[in-house]
This record gives sequence, structure tokens and C-alpha cells, in this order.
Amino acid sequence: MRILTGLILASALSAGACKGQITETPTDTNGAEQAAETTASITNPVDYRFATKTEAGDILTNIDDHFGSMQKREMGVRLKNPVDPTIEKLSAQYRAAVLDFSDEEVAFLNEVVEDSRAVLAPFRGAIPDEVLFAKISNDIEGGLPHTRGNLILFSKFVMDGYLKTRESDPEKAHYELKKLFLHELHHVMSRANPERVDEYFAIIGFKRCAFTEPEDLRLSRLTNPDATAYHHYAPVEIQGTDGLIPYLRVSSAYDADRGGSMGSYMNFALLRVDVDNGKCTATNETPQFVAPVPDFMELIGQNTGYIIHPEETLSDNFVHYVLKTEGLPNPEIPEAVAAFWKTF
Repeated sequence: MRILTGLILASALSAGACKGQITETPTDTNGAEQAAETTASITNPVDYRFATKTEAGDILTNIDDHFGSMQKREMGVRLKNPVDPTIEKLSAQYRAAVLDFSDEEVAFLNEVVEDSRAVLAPFRGAIPDEVLFAKISNDIEGGLPHTRGNLILFSKFVMDGYLKTRESDPEKAHYELKKLFLHELHHVMSRANPERVDEYFAIIGFKRCAFTEPEDLRLSRLTNPDATAYHHYAPVEIQGTDGLIPYLRVSSAYDADRGGSMGSYMNFALLRVDVDNGKCTATNETPQFVAPVPDFMELIGQNTGYIIHPEETLSDNFVHYVLKTEGLPNPEIPEAVAAFWKTF
């Protein structure tokens, strides 16, 4: 889930018939190693294509770790109706929300993908053979781009914004859409390769623990489709506790008078936990949260403010590596991220 305009620490932003398969275009590269990687990618290219409405609907309504983890309160917020929210109602809403890409959007995404193939060649072993794209209405996940399975989802809000920017600044629009594509592709890669997640999250200091949410906390959780599990903690000692778990919650049940999208009900903080024999326990019967603290930020690095889950933090660092971002406070983190994915 890529939050676009300011939900860094708490608040958020207030496909029909298949339109063609993206074809392979070889790209010149420098250096024997890079050339070999690119050649391998071209001989076995990733099939990026636009999902049909049926394909996208089937993936969106699959009872996976996202839908299977969802609580009643967050269902009500997503449905904008707190009365008897159910997975069946949510499934109907999600399936109906799949939209057609315009021809201009198809061309724009094709352009971004073709521009990314060479730089993604070193990571081909971690990318599924097929990656799908779909467009959805702003009612799904508050209009935030996200992934499910091997499907990358772009909302109408997002595509309209990039096309508007493209009118006045095509280079900026291309760069921003490329950043988003790479961030979401990273989630697809992570989901396809879960067996080494402990090793991966350790790059930014996280350790695995078995965490059972207290009932009151579980009922208020907000499930991020790109990072559904809370199996890792940051070993930062604070106020006498052993560590912190980044945690998303729904601030309240949906209020029809207040209105608002899912993002306006999203609340983020760091949950204090005690750790014993690999088990994480919330510090008190009433879970204790804290705002991000310097020791936590030092542990995970200063390259991004997107800290709601280690998966999201690492996604941004992956983007930094691919786009060769200069002047980062912690350039060693993107390098470690890239080195990890190159081993697949």
C-alpha cells in the first residue's frame, strides 16, 4: 500500500477486456555483468499485462491473508456502513469496483514498464513470471495503490493525478509513476518469496516473534493488504519494554455524519511489547503506544518516513536502489536490499 500524500505517521489522503500485452524491448547496458543479467531477463521476460475484470475481481475477492484477517470495524469503514459489515458485502463492492484503463493509461503504464525492464533485470529471479495490472475505483482501500497476489492495483484517483501532471510535466509524471510501480512490484516480489522474510527484515533490525494481539486491539486493527502480518518487532528498549511493533488501527467505527475515506480513519503508532522466548506480548492489558522515537528511526534508517511496517520501509529502499537516489542518510540499506534480491 503506497500512501501518496501525507499518511506517513498517522493521517491519510483525504480492467475490462485485456488491452494488450506489454512486449519486450531490449535495452543497451554497460558492463559484462549487467549485460548478462539483462540478456537473462530478455530470454525469460516477465509478462506484465492488464488483467480482465473477471481476473481482477477473482483476485480481489479471494479469501487470502488480507480478507481472511479483516475485522468487522475495518470492514465497516471500507463499506462506509458500520451496520452488519460482512465479507460477502465487501466482496461484492470490490468486484464491482474494477474499472477499465483508458488507452492513454495503458500507453503510460506500458512506457513505464519498458523503461524499468533493464534496471529490474538483476532481480528477475524474485519476480513472478506474470504480473497483472488493474484499475479500481477510489472506494477500494481509500483509493490507495496496493497489491493482492500478483496483481498491482491503481486507483482512479492515482491515475487521474498522474495524467494531470503529465499534461504539464511529462518527465515528473513518468518518474512518479515509475516510483509507484517499483514500490508495488516490491510487494509482489515479497509475497512470492516469503521463506526468507526473517533474513530480509533483519536488514533494518527487525526480529521475528510470535505475537498474539489482545482482543480489544485485534478488533480495532486495520489490515494493510501489502503487509498483513505482525510477526516482527524492532528491538528498541523504551519505558522498560523490550521492543516496538509498528501497528495500524481504525480510529473509530465508520461515522456516516463524519464521512470520509478509509485513510481518514487510519491511525498509526508503535506498540510497546515485552519479548520472552520468541513471544511478543503487549506491555499492559490496555496496549501502550508511543510515537516514533530516535532509537527506532536510527534502527530502521532515515531514508524514508514510510515506517508503518518493515515491508513498506524496505519497499521504499528498494525504489531508492533501482532509481539510484543520491544523498541518502543511510545508503547502505538500499545496497543491502538489492544484494538480498539478487540472490534469488
